[in-house]
Amino acid sequence: VPTDDLETETDKLAARLANGPTHVYGNTKALFYRSLENEFESQLQAEAEYFSDCASRDDFREGVTAFIEKRSPEFSGN
Repeated sequence: VPTDDLETETDKLAARLANGPTHVYGNTKALFYRSLENEFESQLQAEAEYFSDCASRDDFREGVTAFIEKRSPEFSGN
């Protein structure tokens, strides 16, 4: 990114992340941190639990529906 465009591009990225599936982002971050200490089997179990949690949320359904309908998703953070 050219220096002159850095602030604008940073703002765009921040807005994109803020409007994304924030709960999923939080779970992903937690899994990354847990992976530093977990044994392999424990990490797989944690990932299965987090995936199940994410799959039960409105944002998951919205993401899948938007994909099928070939449109951009409108995430709510739930």
